[in-house]
Amino acid sequence: MPQKKQRWLPDIEHLQSLAILLVVFGHSRYGTPENDPSWFLVVREFISSFHMPLFAAASGVLFMHGSMAKGHLNWRRLVTSKSRRLLIPYFTIISAVYFLRLILIKLHPEVVHLHHDLSWSSWLKVYVDPDCSPLNFYWFIVALFWIFALFGKPMFEIVRRKNIPLIVLGTVACLLLKHFPIGSRMFYLQNAFGLAIYFWAGCVFYLIKDRVDRLNPLLMLGIIVPIWLAVTQLSRGDYHLGQVSKEVTVLAGITGMLMAYFFVQIYVRRDWRFLEPIDGYSYSIYLLSWFGHRAAEVAVTLTLGLSGFYVLCPLSFLLATAGPILATKLVENRMPALRLLVGVAPARKPSIETN
Repeated sequence: MPQKKQRWLPDIEHLQSLAILLVVFGHSRYGTPENDPSWFLVVREFISSFHMPLFAAASGVLFMHGSMAKGHLNWRRLVTSKSRRLLIPYFTIISAVYFLRLILIKLHPEVVHLHHDLSWSSWLKVYVDPDCSPLNFYWFIVALFWIFALFGKPMFEIVRRKNIPLIVLGTVACLLLKHFPIGSRMFYLQNAFGLAIYFWAGCVFYLIKDRVDRLNPLLMLGIIVPIWLAVTQLSRGDYHLGQVSKEVTVLAGITGMLMAYFFVQIYVRRDWRFLEPIDGYSYSIYLLSWFGHRAAEVAVTLTLGLSGFYVLCPLSFLLATAGPILATKLVENRMPALRLLVGVAPARKPSIETN
């Protein structure tokens, strides 16, 4: 019989809200890092060490929670569901972004920072080879789909059985996937292989979540934060040279995820509420935040030039967070036919991972 458990995990939803705020903050400035304050560059580097692994782990927890509640997992239904939930919004949004960039480069080329050719061929290449396209900032959606499609079923079966040797073997296999060369990042498969260890960590964490929740979060933060800072600082020097070992990046990601998780436990225990407006909208914000960032960049660049960092960052953060939430509410209430295209799940607020 399926185990009866709470259908909603509010702390994981808070965790996703925290993660998306970190992502939005990190992307609040784009294209001209030489004009950014040094503190922002440092903070952004530290955030980037764990924000996407955090999303992958949260998806793993929710995946196990939903699947265990059903007591089984149908692979065909899983792939169909994730194709609708992830790939259709991906193709829709990436095309909208492409054509908007075409308009911007015609009207205000000074605010479009291109590192690749923006052409019809680049629009097609974004779907198969992200290294050849300037539109690769939605890589996580496709990588997450591949994780569900390729690894979801075996991960579920191993964790469901609580077989320790198989769990250890699965952990080793996921670590080895980060070293598995496939020649290129075509179809974001390499990204999926790199994220698999964090998704797997979320699946395994689900088994011990109740025990972890009984720990003192302040004490755990006191232990984990120095470790995370040390590991992340160790990786910073050679990160951009590509000389950091994959094991170090995994350790930085795992410790950063635990740090964020115990912070959320403090948030829950102290009955804080500042994440409530974001809760349930992490996926919508991820999909639509680009439009808020670019709107702020256009406005500030045309009025203040490149020196408006302290105006651009708050404005970009605000538009990229509030804009997607308002757009999602509009779609939910006024344009339900567009739900599927923009990733809004029916009959509930959207989340980065839904079952």
